[in-house]
Amino acid sequence: MSQPPVISVIVPVYNVEDHVAACIQSLRDQSHTDFEVIVVDDGATDDSYGAAVVAIDGDPRFGILRQTNGGLSAARNAGLAVAQGQFIAFVDSDDVVAPDYLSLLLTALTSTGADWAACGVRSVYPGGGHTDHSAIHSSPKLDEAAPQTPHLMPLKTWAQVIDHFPSAWNKLYRAKLIKGLRFDEGTLFEDHAFFHQAACRTQTIAHVPAPLYLQTRERAGQITGEDSPRIFDQFDVLERLSLLMNADKPGGVPAYGALASRLLYERLSVIRDPDRRAAFLAEAAKLLKHHNLRYLPDWDAGVGASAGLELASKVPLSIVIPWDGDADALRATLASLAAAQPCGAQIIVSCDRVDVGKAQSVIDELPTLIVTVVSSNTPGAGAARMSGLAQAIGTYAIFLDAGDLLAPSAQLQMLNSVLHHSADLGLAPMRIGTGPDAGIHNGFHDIADLPPKSDKPQIIEMTADIALSLYCHPSAKIISRNLITQATLKFGNGPLADWSFFHRAALRAGRVLHLAHADVTISQRTEDRRQWLAPIAPAALARAVADASTDLPSGAEHRLLGRALWEKLFHTSMNKAGKVCFLLQAARVISKLPPFPEGARLDPYIGKRLTRLMQASGRSQWVCISRALGR
Repeated sequence: MSQPPVISVIVPVYNVEDHVAACIQSLRDQSHTDFEVIVVDDGATDDSYGAAVVAIDGDPRFGILRQTNGGLSAARNAGLAVAQGQFIAFVDSDDVVAPDYLSLLLTALTSTGADWAACGVRSVYPGGGHTDHSAIHSSPKLDEAAPQTPHLMPLKTWAQVIDHFPSAWNKLYRAKLIKGLRFDEGTLFEDHAFFHQAACRTQTIAHVPAPLYLQTRERAGQITGEDSPRIFDQFDVLERLSLLMNADKPGGVPAYGALASRLLYERLSVIRDPDRRAAFLAEAAKLLKHHNLRYLPDWDAGVGASAGLELASKVPLSIVIPWDGDADALRATLASLAAAQPCGAQIIVSCDRVDVGKAQSVIDELPTLIVTVVSSNTPGAGAARMSGLAQAIGTYAIFLDAGDLLAPSAQLQMLNSVLHHSADLGLAPMRIGTGPDAGIHNGFHDIADLPPKSDKPQIIEMTADIALSLYCHPSAKIISRNLITQATLKFGNGPLADWSFFHRAALRAGRVLHLAHADVTISQRTEDRRQWLAPIAPAALARAVADASTDLPSGAEHRLLGRALWEKLFHTSMNKAGKVCFLLQAARVISKLPPFPEGARLDPYIGKRLTRLMQASGRSQWVCISRALGR
């Protein structure tokens, strides 16, 4: 009679015909070979079974159970009923594991004496991108010095337990630890009760930091991204956990509050349907009140404060989009918002000399979005932004130009970053253009005074030079509405309408946060940049700069006019004669400025000719003209 295998691996399968072969192959490639794999076909309606049979290719270590569909828990339980190994692992059939997955986790168990072992996780996204996580909430970064070295971690308190990913996968269990345990059937989020029951039975867990478990993310049909009535199963699971966490270990009540906050936030991050979201928030508030808890976002960086605002019946964010009638531009922007992780944002389209019905016809193409449409009585993008702002009720605001795009996680990350840091203004890098040659702009015209580049948000100690260096395109910024009100910030309605608003905002904000990631894409379509590319006479630019420079430090007018002239000179289509004419007009304007202040700065990219021209300010018109022509 043959010896039972050392390890039993249970792989539940349901409608994953495009993924199951890779999963099975990763198990066949394991460096530890003494194992059995129990594949449970849970009544798949696609060809998952056929794909699994082909992938197994007669390997005797693999067997397939087939059953009518009962859900993930029923499939895992069926595997547990027949598992023979001394150790048990669960691998989801749309995921894969590294070749040393079983070997390193088994070594972790045997070397530490722990009852179970966990490893780091690599989240793999469509297109091949990935992020790594230690699977420990308080220290998500991997131990790069010794990623395969196991660490024995205590589970003596509930606070220590909830610090670990509560997933059934990414772990190897001694069979005796989970003897008699089963997954709750007929519910989603079934891992939680299983994990916490196992934690009740032991005082430690071995942890291997290496990302040995590769989890597929953003797959259609994935449970964790499901926005359906079944998301309310979370409340039944939380009630079950409240009973489990009242026993066996100390600190159950505060740990339960922290855990409930994280699970509520995770569910809210996928609920787009507005009625379902409102109902979920009502149930969440009821649960917190019933257990005398408050929402706790501060204990874990992965728990956003934005949900706390919603639970307090506040709107976290208003997104204002001025629109001049380009349907394709508005459609693209709204589509990016429809695909975004939801945060309860208010979306406002402010029509600039466009019938509101035309905007509504575009909005109707995206039924999951609730959008308020307003009309601006004064022409211009600045006036349209102000009309939209008048309707805004969000704690923060983003002014997004039609045609510009937010990455799926952008609005939620920007919002939670400024909330976490109590910042009045958040400034993000931006991606310029949507094509493969798109570049990244850090959001400043001169980076000399900025802190070193970091993969985390950083508070900026704002100075006049840094404020004047700010690139004022509105889409990559998030601002507190309290700051707008208290500082009486207003968008202008001529050229450079955004400049005075954001320069003043930067100088008057109590805390300014530089965000780490370029999650905003600025459209470079000519149709979307009409106002920016429009030819504007130097005299009009000078008037706009004079308005934008009011209340700003000495030297601001010269620096901003130099920037405005350069942008029009190099980004507006002009032939050689047109440029000469433009420079002559600019020289006349510059001659009327005060003398160039001592110590004043121009942007570092301003060319020598324009620099000489600006430095001749306050002199005779003919001196400026000769400088303009390079004589």
